[in-house]
Amino acid sequence: MSSKKNKTGAKNPTRKQQAERIKQAEERERRAKEAAEAKARGETRATVSMERAARLEGPLVLAIGNAPTALVRACELIDAGELKPALVIGVPVGFVNVVESKELLLTLDVPHIVARGRKGGSNVAAAICNAMLYQASNNARE
Repeated sequence: MSSKKNKTGAKNPTRKQQAERIKQAEERERRAKEAAEAKARGETRATVSMERAARLEGPLVLAIGNAPTALVRACELIDAGELKPALVIGVPVGFVNVVESKELLLTLDVPHIVARGRKGGSNVAAAICNAMLYQASNNARE
């Protein structure tokens, strides 16, 4: 390969691909550990994930669109002072514990967005996040 090609970044896609593979492998490993921990404790992965979120530093926005157990655990951690998110988007979908988890969030003194009732989902949580990002960027789409 000529030095000109090296200078123009011919190797960069390979490095980027390798970095992405490493990142994906680390994510799979993290998820496997969380799943094993959840199984050992008799908890859901969503519960363990919220406990992990409580250990993160910096401003935190929780967007919960699927698991009501995640929202319940987040509410418990917030109530105990162990989790202090800047915003909670609580829009889990389904039948079991969905309405109750959303109503629990409404009782807490934390900024929140809630889709009341049984409707919601990851697509709704993502749409809310995207709408806020578009608003914050004056509707820039890139």
